[in-house]
Amino acid sequence: MLVYRKDVFENQKLKDAFKAKAGKDLAIPTKWTDLLEIAQFIKANPDVAGVKNGYTTFWCGTQACYDQVATVWNQMAWSWGGEIWDPKTYKIDGIINSDTNVKALQFAADLFKTGPDGSGNFTFNETVDALCSGSTAMTTIWFGFGAAFVDKNGCKESDNLAYAIAPGEVKHVTSLGGMGLHVSSYTKNKDAALAFVKWFESKDTQTAWAKLGGFTARKSVLSGDVFQKATPYNPVFAQAYLDVKDFWNIPEYNKMLPIQMEQLNLAITGQADPKEALDTIAQEQQQIMTEAYPNGPPK
Repeated sequence: MLVYRKDVFENQKLKDAFKAKAGKDLAIPTKWTDLLEIAQFIKANPDVAGVKNGYTTFWCGTQACYDQVATVWNQMAWSWGGEIWDPKTYKIDGIINSDTNVKALQFAADLFKTGPDGSGNFTFNETVDALCSGSTAMTTIWFGFGAAFVDKNGCKESDNLAYAIAPGEVKHVTSLGGMGLHVSSYTKNKDAALAFVKWFESKDTQTAWAKLGGFTARKSVLSGDVFQKATPYNPVFAQAYLDVKDFWNIPEYNKMLPIQMEQLNLAITGQADPKEALDTIAQEQQQIMTEAYPNGPPK
């Protein structure tokens, strides 16, 4: 979700200054390029904006950060119209390092500059704190962190925060989060496991889950009053979930992910050229796929 300081967007001095500079009204961004323009203006005019930084997120690219910067950037690439691989052919080289993705990665590098010093190492906690402490005007972050933002005791800017769908660009795509519920093919308790899944995914149980603060993928619950009214950001979740996309559902993901994480972070933080970083990802990931599937994708 997009989390933003509504008081900043309602700041009349900022609105007037932005319109004079950009020739358009200050509005909640629905496109990534609009978000960048606003974030850059805030960063350049902190006295007018009343906040030092425009945007930040969990840019961390170390192995300890698992998939953080990858999930941040993947949705930008998808929104620009790019892909990170072809799941039918297992082709990566020529896809992740496309011209479209180079533009999306350069965009991320420009957006990174609108954040606080040291934000290249930001994880979830630092990202939440950047909004709650008042240092930064906007972030995009998993809905699961919503509870931290509505906690008035732990988040001093809680009353000033509002929620919207993360931006799109050429198309609108957001990263899928969370962990799936699976039944192992090796289990000796298949019937019981499947019975649990059936119970857990039922409308009544998912409604009860929503009352406890859980998220759901069941459309009938997403659209219902119980879920919609549970939190101030749940209505946004119900809309955003319709545009989610996942990546790499193959065993080799654990070899491919660290490569992507490291190179994306280097490019975004200005330590590597975006094209060279994507070429490195493409070559190293393609080698992993070739070694794992010398005869092509499994039938």
